[in-house]
Amino acid sequence: MKEVEEMGYAKQLLMEEQARLYHTSEDAVCPSCFHDSGIKAFIKANRECNECSVCGKVARRPIAANADRVLEFFLDKVHRYYQEPVLLQQYVDRLHRRHDCK
Repeated sequence: MKEVEEMGYAKQLLMEEQARLYHTSEDAVCPSCFHDSGIKAFIKANRECNECSVCGKVARRPIAANADRVLEFFLDKVHRYYQEPVLLQQYVDRLHRRHDCK
């Protein structure tokens, strides 16, 4: 029974990875590896690893955040501020119609 549960969990993880379009990893990243202040702040607030997988910096205290969590943060911002071109065109069309009616 335990094997079935573990297989179900593995399948669930695989399905989640496919839905996200990227694979999970054990990597961690430190704020020094980024220029963006928002990403740096997120990493500083979510430090949980003592080593950065990108630059190789190692410390006794947590200095890096899980790379998957950083990527999720980044993608959330991208989706929030950028939309599909079709949706943008619909918005522009509505603005033009409003302008034409006045």
